[in-house]
Amino acid sequence: MDWTHKIRLRHLEVLLSLARTQNLTRTATELNTHQPGLSKMLRDVETDMGVDLFDRRARGLALNDNGRIALAHVRRIKAALDAFRDEMAVVAQRGSGLLSIGIAGASSIDALPSAVLSLTRQMPDAHIRITEGPPDTLRPRLVDGELDIMVGQSGLAFDPAQDIREEPLFRDRICLCVRWSHPLATREALTWEEVTAYPLAVWAAGTPIRRALDDALAQAGWTLPPTYLESNSASVNVNLLVNSDMVGFSMQRGAESYRAYRMLQILPLDLGSTGAVSMYWRGADGGRRLVELALAGLRRMAAR
Repeated sequence: MDWTHKIRLRHLEVLLSLARTQNLTRTATELNTHQPGLSKMLRDVETDMGVDLFDRRARGLALNDNGRIALAHVRRIKAALDAFRDEMAVVAQRGSGLLSIGIAGASSIDALPSAVLSLTRQMPDAHIRITEGPPDTLRPRLVDGELDIMVGQSGLAFDPAQDIREEPLFRDRICLCVRWSHPLATREALTWEEVTAYPLAVWAAGTPIRRALDDALAQAGWTLPPTYLESNSASVNVNLLVNSDMVGFSMQRGAESYRAYRMLQILPLDLGSTGAVSMYWRGADGGRRLVELALAGLRRMAAR
């Protein structure tokens, strides 16, 4: 018999827990079971697969190369089952389905909200989950199936076997912005020295917009002051600017959205830098109606 016919959800939970705890006793406690039964279950799974997944050591278990390969599949299977469960719960309540979208960094200010609003008008019964976070956090969740779509910096690397599709949406300038009534808001020209007289709110090191900012400053011969506030959240950054005299950095599309509501102003100091935003999705999900509608909405948003 094909060993996959013997696999149960409990086996997946055990492997995920053991990979995390690397200890049979802690996993037995976590899963409310007995260690002898857990040891037998692991031995049976490894016997059926024909490979050891863990190296046995005096202080516990260590995931080996075979185990790392297996764990990648287990995570995808578990994520797919969780998504299956959640979507059927939505359908059971007469909803039209579940869509999970991840939004990375500065692109969350403008790229996604207008597309989501369009989708909710087309499918008002859809359940939409939006998660904001850095690309390195969202990427594995897209691969594992926890997310259906991710919007973030262009050019993220994926293994070809993961079948992740990328489509560029737009390229946008990075600009300086402040609250609507900021002392600098009415100026027609500014110097970097005048800007840095005020506290700065910058994106966290390693984020695409921060790398673009660092490159722009280096090319202009400017440097960040020794103290500044770092944040990796679009909503936190906007709130900091709206409620203080801080100067922040944003993709221009997003800053213009807030300017239309008289919340932020864009300062007249050209950083000479741009950032590109793409949408990513799994090729296997390309036929799902909600995914296709969301991708189409993002394309329309980019075209505008």
